[in-house]
Amino acid sequence: MDLEIFLQNSVYYPACGFDGTPIKFLGKLFSNFVYADYNSEYNDLESNIKNSLLGYKLKNSSMISAEELFGINWELFAFKNEEIIRKLHFEWKKPFAKIYSFERSLGFNDEHGKNNIELLFIKAEGISTYKYLYVNKNIAPKCLVSIVPGLSFGGNFYDYPKMLIEIIELSNKYPEYQFYDNQCSTDFYYLIKKYNEINQYYYYRSDYSWSSNFKLAVLNSINLS
Repeated sequence: MDLEIFLQNSVYYPACGFDGTPIKFLGKLFSNFVYADYNSEYNDLESNIKNSLLGYKLKNSSMISAEELFGINWELFAFKNEEIIRKLHFEWKKPFAKIYSFERSLGFNDEHGKNNIELLFIKAEGISTYKYLYVNKNIAPKCLVSIVPGLSFGGNFYDYPKMLIEIIELSNKYPEYQFYDNQCSTDFYYLIKKYNEINQYYYYRSDYSWSSNFKLAVLNSINLS
């Protein structure tokens, strides 16, 4: 895999848990997905992977080292991002990164999604991961996902939206698309206002509570100032 090409065409979903919503709605548009969440356990991920992605079967998977992703090991990654990691509500331990390759099952066509889906899951804090995966490589993901970022009781810190927006704006490399829910349209307003809505999706899930409406928006270069 050419990591840089993969990342340039990726959908990035920080603070994701094991939520397959972006793949459900964006799987016809994108085939590369990067998930980052510091509070996810490996065994839970493996169990969820086997029971998710309707219409797809797992072809193969492999672990990826921090050196391959970030150019540094996990210990140095933690040290360099200590300021953010200190803000986390829960302990971050046993980090890992693994990529999963899925193939569309027989009986499903292009209306369901791409023929092949690649999912890179990283157990790490979302802003730090964005910085080392994208900003340090002078690139941006194709699409940024913001769905229920779990502020406060969910384990995320209050200024998470502000800090993520700052790192994107300082890099001057904006994702071409944003996919977000009702809550994040407020939390990420200063970033979302640079985008024009192009589609809406309704998806009721009781565990989302207030987040059953999702929007896809495309960057408007006129609004970048």
